[in-house]
Amino acid sequence: MENIPVYAERKHKKIEPEYPHHHLKDILSPTYGVIVYQEQIMQITSAMAGYSFGESDLLRRAVSKKNREVLEQERERFLHGAEKLGHDSATATDVYDLIVRFAEYGFNRSHAIAYSFIAYQLAYLKAHYPAYFYAALLTVNRGSIEKMGAYLREAKQKNIRIIPPSVKTSEIGFKADKNSIQFGLATIKNVNRNAVRSIIEERKNGPFQGFIDFLMRVDKSNLGRKALESLIKAGAFDAFNKSRAVLLASLDRALEYAEFQKDLGGLVFEGETDFRYVEIEKFTDVERFEAEKEATGFYVSGHPLDKYQQVLAPFHPLSLYDPLPSTRKKVWTAGVMEDIRVVRTKQGQSMAFVTLTDESGELETVVFPNVYRNVRSYLVEQYPVLVGGRPDKKSGDKKLLVDDIIDLEELLNTSDDILYLKIESKDKEVKTAETIKQILKKYPGGVKVCLYYEEENKVVQLSDKFRFDASETPLNELKNVLSEEFVVLKKHRG
Repeated sequence: MENIPVYAERKHKKIEPEYPHHHLKDILSPTYGVIVYQEQIMQITSAMAGYSFGESDLLRRAVSKKNREVLEQERERFLHGAEKLGHDSATATDVYDLIVRFAEYGFNRSHAIAYSFIAYQLAYLKAHYPAYFYAALLTVNRGSIEKMGAYLREAKQKNIRIIPPSVKTSEIGFKADKNSIQFGLATIKNVNRNAVRSIIEERKNGPFQGFIDFLMRVDKSNLGRKALESLIKAGAFDAFNKSRAVLLASLDRALEYAEFQKDLGGLVFEGETDFRYVEIEKFTDVERFEAEKEATGFYVSGHPLDKYQQVLAPFHPLSLYDPLPSTRKKVWTAGVMEDIRVVRTKQGQSMAFVTLTDESGELETVVFPNVYRNVRSYLVEQYPVLVGGRPDKKSGDKKLLVDDIIDLEELLNTSDDILYLKIESKDKEVKTAETIKQILKKYPGGVKVCLYYEEENKVVQLSDKFRFDASETPLNELKNVLSEEFVVLKKHRG
């Protein structure tokens, strides 16, 4: 991989090709002095060390399998052969080192050509038909939650709309349409392919008119109660304009009613309005998101963190899919607590292991006793939080050692509060602006910050990335810079 920039620069004549030995120029000139194909290894060993093609092929196989032990065993043989043909030891060593390095990325020519052609086609599809590209990837990787999560995240970043499944329009796998991707019915838990095929086959006889019509028409031999529950939770019946909570509460009655009507041949069925649904409050947004995740493995129509994006901005939280930084510097991340395991140390103190999830993936966090004492009231499963901590470099696993946990609801409740900072004159603004900026960055929070310029009688609201933690210590730092009367916090009265 390290030779790709070298190859590109030489190809575009930005730098001249270099060859480890003039005998290798004819072999390596088509690839600008860079070993690219395994066949070039065979030619080099033959030209420089007198290998037969059979012997060269044995070395080629070791290269293709990245067999370091065999490669090192062959070193002495290559050097000896090169010396017999009049090459000095230093040059022979340099050439063989190139061969060993090549083992990290080399292919035979036929494979390399085929892979590059496929890579070009995929890159073209991804650039020009991204919805279709990601729909295909999601369909072929249906068994991998981790890969699907990554592809869904990428698709959303490209502003591709993700649509919940529907019994009226979904196919077996993911379906693309211009700039949207719809979940396939086979991605829903407890719904097998035979059930999906029966739904799609029945649609050929006309669109489903409602939930009861669906239950009366679709073959139930592959579509049991669990499958219907999952379809409801995933949003597959949303097109019938009944809330998911109502459909779940009415499911048993609806199944009995549909069976009764089916036995009568639909003679007394007067349409969907003929059935009385159980009246119940519809799901909250969070309940809807959690039901979708239970049914599909993903949050589909939204995410519990969506409503907190504004107050999260100043913290620049890492996505849970992204690798943690290699330093011990404090980072922030946000997610929903999925799994909480409280244990006791040898000293009898409580600590916790918490799995945090977001749209892109999950992260294990460790809450040691000194932190646990302060944050234990926030440790509630399915609760959204902001977590600050440092990467665990000792274990080798992707873990975050927690320093802080912030309740996102509490943070959101401060989002309408406004902190006014009064700037007396332009001269003072220049002197204090950088100091204020550093304090605001040091204490990210949920409070909006406005600068009041006294000379111009003008108020400027800072962007969300400067939202502030307006607790006592941060406020005192600002007051030390601006003086107490120039720092005013106005709390929103909801």
